[in-house]
Amino acid sequence: MTFAPPVAGPVQRRPLWRRLTDRPAPRLHPKVLGLLEIGPVFVVAVVLAPFVIEGGSLSPWNPNFCDLLVYRLAVDDLWAGRDIYDTVSPVYGLKFIYPPAAALVMAPLRFGTELVWELVWTWLNAWAMVVVLRRCRVPRGAVLSILAVIAVMAFEPIRTTIGYGQVNLLLMALVVVDLLPGDRPRRLPRGLLIGLAAAIKLTPLLFVVLLVLIGARRAAAWATGAFAGLSLLAAAILPSETIRFVSQFGHGDFSTGASWLASNQSWTGWLTRLGSDSGPWLLAGLLVGLAVAGLATVVAALWWRQGERLCAVGLVGLATCLASPLSWSHHHVWGLLALVGAATAPRLARWVKAGLIAWGLWLALCPTLSLLPPPGGEPYYNGVEQVIVNLVPAGGSALILACAITAWRDGRLSRPWRSWLSPEPSAFPPPAPSAFPPPMSSAFPPPAPAAFSESASPVAQPPLPTALVEPPPGAAEPLSSAADTSAPAAVRPQPHSRPADRPPSRGGGHRL
Repeated sequence: MTFAPPVAGPVQRRPLWRRLTDRPAPRLHPKVLGLLEIGPVFVVAVVLAPFVIEGGSLSPWNPNFCDLLVYRLAVDDLWAGRDIYDTVSPVYGLKFIYPPAAALVMAPLRFGTELVWELVWTWLNAWAMVVVLRRCRVPRGAVLSILAVIAVMAFEPIRTTIGYGQVNLLLMALVVVDLLPGDRPRRLPRGLLIGLAAAIKLTPLLFVVLLVLIGARRAAAWATGAFAGLSLLAAAILPSETIRFVSQFGHGDFSTGASWLASNQSWTGWLTRLGSDSGPWLLAGLLVGLAVAGLATVVAALWWRQGERLCAVGLVGLATCLASPLSWSHHHVWGLLALVGAATAPRLARWVKAGLIAWGLWLALCPTLSLLPPPGGEPYYNGVEQVIVNLVPAGGSALILACAITAWRDGRLSRPWRSWLSPEPSAFPPPAPSAFPPPMSSAFPPPAPAAFSESASPVAQPPLPTALVEPPPGAAEPLSSAADTSAPAAVRPQPHSRPADRPPSRGGGHRL
């Protein structure tokens, strides 16, 4: 018997992003490698911070961390026994708007000088930037450090978060560490950091809904317990402040700038710019924003179950910005996850990846602040300026709605509601995408078939015709290998049956 030599197919080159992410980490001590990664980001942030917000100076180094100043003043009032919601910054008149639990978490700001905490806060933001990129599977070493420096300099929400001394990067790092796998074993229960982030700022509570939809009920319980525990502790220590916070939030009093300002890139900002900042328009903005955020969480759960976890986390983070009553431009740091995830997502349709990349690039460039007139002229915007100022909530909601409609047509949303809450054994292990993913024509391709397990019942094969089992009289005995003759009849391999209407396979594998 002769065999034909195998025909050599075309050489397939692996994508550039896959070749970069598969590089091994430099052989250095983990702490040394971490310092080499964070160091350049910290230096660039220190140099850049005085130029982000007007009023800072490089020599002597004195950045205008106006939000960090509000945190420190509120903590001073906390230690002095005064109401933290009466805190007002001396220059800009900013107030403390976070839940009472946030003031307890920030209590260490009472100790140390202003310069020390400005440097520590900048270092924490640089650390959060590096940690987030690690969980995005960016290769360790010089590649990660360079990409982090580029993100600090070119991504407007990250740059202004550092310039204001904000908590957005730190909250994103807590959520990302809790959801995306790392290179070290976990020490804290999954969900605990999400609960901590939600106690500091309410918007991360949407990730608890994501945990429920992907079947991670234990993580959702930990997140809910951590949030409830910190909130109840704050209510016990600061009862009057807790009542005041709940009352003001319920009446739409957010104690900060007007919601109709162009920097507010949420549904509440959009509707109040179209109408007014009165109660009905605020309520309508909150309701529509919550509806869009809920739909985005369902879409993100579908992405998570098919392996695109980075895009799922980024989409839920952006959805929190659409639902929040106040989402200034520096709150949209989640666009970095959507941008990196879409650039490395093999399972999403091209139009979905293009939409996420466009969303992330628009947030990075932030034409809302660079192309529009100074704040105060929003009622007099022309048609083009109205499109620019409202493109983030309108375009983001349109992309979410298109993904949901596509999922409905594909049958992904018509599954029984109990299957949404069913736990998945592979909800959190890192995905192992193929180096050469087949092209997908749908936004939600069918998931990979489950691996064979001994508990699964075997598929019954139809009985073979007698002509295929018993040779006709006088025919020669069929040739058989030594392995076939030595094997017992019960385990001897049998030929697979194939329906008559199915053509034989040509190519023997996936279409590349």
